Amino acid sequence: MLLGSAVCLAAAALAAAAPAPKALRLANVFNNHMVLQQQMPVRIWGRAAPGAEVILTLTEDRRAAEPYLKETSRPAKAASPAPRLAVEVVERPRPAFHPQTVRVRADAQGRWEAAFSPMPASFAPKWLIVRSGEETTVLEDILIGEVWLCAGQSNMVWANYDTKDIESLAPDLPGLRYLKADQTWYKPREDLERPANWILCTREARNRMSAIPYLFGRDLLRVLGAPVGMINVARGGTTGQAWCSREELDRIDFAPLRKALAEYDAETRRWEDPAYRERVIKEWEAACEKARAEHEAKVREAKAAGKPAPRLRLPKRPGDPRSGWSPPAGKFNANVWPLRKLAIRGVLFHQGENNYFSGWTQYEYTFPAVIRSFRAAFGDDALPFGIITLPGWGMHGLPTEVECVGDGYQAIRDIHIRVHERMKHTGLICPTLSGDGYIHPSDKEPVALLALRWALAAVYGKPVLHKGPKPRKVVKAGNKMRVYYELDPLLDKGFEGNKKVPYWAGCPAPRQNGEGPVYGFAVADRSHRWYPAQARVKKGENCVEVWSDLVEDPVAVRYNFANYPMGNLVGRGEIPAIPFRSDTWPLPRKVSSEPDTRERLAALKRAAEAQALDRQVRQAMIDARRAEFKLHMDRRLRGEGRSAATLLESKVDRIEQILDEFQGEDGRLLDRLKRKNPDLVPQILKALDSLKAQAEALRAAARKIKE
Repeated sequence: MLLGSAVCLAAAALAAAAPAPKALRLANVFNNHMVLQQQMPVRIWGRAAPGAEVILTLTEDRRAAEPYLKETSRPAKAASPAPRLAVEVVERPRPAFHPQTVRVRADAQGRWEAAFSPMPASFAPKWLIVRSGEETTVLEDILIGEVWLCAGQSNMVWANYDTKDIESLAPDLPGLRYLKADQTWYKPREDLERPANWILCTREARNRMSAIPYLFGRDLLRVLGAPVGMINVARGGTTGQAWCSREELDRIDFAPLRKALAEYDAETRRWEDPAYRERVIKEWEAACEKARAEHEAKVREAKAAGKPAPRLRLPKRPGDPRSGWSPPAGKFNANVWPLRKLAIRGVLFHQGENNYFSGWTQYEYTFPAVIRSFRAAFGDDALPFGIITLPGWGMHGLPTEVECVGDGYQAIRDIHIRVHERMKHTGLICPTLSGDGYIHPSDKEPVALLALRWALAAVYGKPVLHKGPKPRKVVKAGNKMRVYYELDPLLDKGFEGNKKVPYWAGCPAPRQNGEGPVYGFAVADRSHRWYPAQARVKKGENCVEVWSDLVEDPVAVRYNFANYPMGNLVGRGEIPAIPFRSDTWPLPRKVSSEPDTRERLAALKRAAEAQALDRQVRQAMIDARRAEFKLHMDRRLRGEGRSAATLLESKVDRIEQILDEFQGEDGRLLDRLKRKNPDLVPQILKALDSLKAQAEALRAAARKIKE
């Protein structure tokens, strides 16, 4: 009894000695080195004692913050750092800044929110002093500039890029700040899970920054001459539904999605029960103990037999579905909703690969819901939203027939394009000339540059080219299709009818050579069968003419509708032409929870492969005749004579090649026909004899001409 009393007294003494938890705190996004959005009201929010007054001061005068700085924990400065180059900005004239002080009062739950008036961009560091009662919090080195939110999956997280080795040698850019946040949760969170770690763009920190946010922010700072803060909340392997609010997901009338949401809700409800969680963990621990015991027995057996000991493999720890990798609304709840009051300039969103892997069909519904979710959260229906669509990936040069079936990757890109067309204030960043056989291509500079062009032109109103050539109409002209393109707004004025402006200033041209062949088009007939198409730029018409030798009556045209687009059309500034399809034919459905959709898709691909082989044979026959005629005409034009004889000999060679396919060593087609259709063999032999006789007659005619 005395021992228990002593323990209680000791605990009470320790509790009395421990500092009381602070009532005053800011939301976790606010921390040293952050960037606040210029020219917009700046909201600051946090917690304090219920009903307490909170006084916030934003100042450039360090002396105002000095009395409180000693109360904050600050890392010690490194001793004698090695000399290095850092880009420091001298602003002339320095933007005028007037200190601001705002007083607010916390509500009954201790929540408070304040707003500073809009401020101009400036590289001059500022201090944020927040006081309530006896408590004070100070944030240091705050800049006013441009703030962008980056979201999506692994290609927005990817830190490797082609010029990283060069950038690692570049000077520090203290005006560029970067924040990474990556959590998920099954319900909306009021705050980020942990305090933000805003990092300055030093040489060491730059190597840890994600490629696209860094490259975009670096160039935006240089062009605008303003500090830039890049907030990256992306996570690899996430689906579109992870970035939607639950309210938006619940509005979607798509049976597989509704079923998945119901199953997820049932699972999270189980995990909300502490007894269930405890039982699951105990079962896992028991399974681990069993695995260890079995492993020890196997080790003894292996040792006795003189064999290497096997590895210990423990059961995987059960994952809490409430914070899974990519749960419905999970990324939105944990990383978008907590930032909803923060002033930002816009969003860059790069995602879609995982919806391709998991079945693209529901992406038709979830991707537009992503944009609506972000805009509803930030309370801005016109929030600029840059859609970075998928670069090329996969195998080069698959048959057009197979590519046009569409197994999902090109369908994701198609959804991005169509959503952009119908949702205002969105940008389409289309890096179809980038990419490789790896799902994480390292050529990130072109992606960031296209995103920068869109932001500068559409968001900041700068006179730069930013739109890739986009078709405005498709017109049938006989057995050809003509695609007329929209001009970039910067080119639109003064182009039409101006003979001094070169055609390629407004009409797309092949990237490799303005006079060279055009790749990437396909045409279809009324049976919905697709064929690879020839194309050429018609300079006088300012359009691209598309056709196929095998399609007499084309009704639809597509460009770069492929996993790995091979099209080479670009506009000014080598901005890639936008993939498109003039048809509205439904694409094959693909849903991961419906195996039959995968089977139907596989059947369509097999049929497309057969069509491709049929087309190759038919096209080869046409190409052979053309080559033969061209050779004959070229010889005649060169004055070599005897062109008729060489033409006849060429025809004989082709006949003999056909005969060889039936009876020669390379073909032996007749042997196979004898086994499968013996009744047809006499008729076929008679036709072959006739063909041989015709070949001999042609060869004799050729000899006579030569004589």
